[in-house]
Amino acid sequence: GVVRPVYGGGGGGVDLVAAGAVPSGLLRPSQARVLLAALVAAGSTAAEIAAAFVADRPVSCPGVPDALRPSTVVPS
Repeated sequence: GVVRPVYGGGGGGVDLVAAGAVPSGLLRPSQARVLLAALVAAGSTAAEIAAAFVADRPVSCPGVPDALRPSTVVPS
């Protein structure tokens, strides 16, 4: 399922997002690491990186090959 910041208090998801963490949406940890590495290597901004992990809407990932895009992402 989708990773969502639900719990608060002492390190829960709400606290982590407030501190700047970005939930990985539908991606497994290994997929999230590969996408993050590709986005950083492509010179993406922090906002572009955060947008790439949003699971409820398709986004584009400039500079990232189609093979590395999550299935929720449509090519630009």
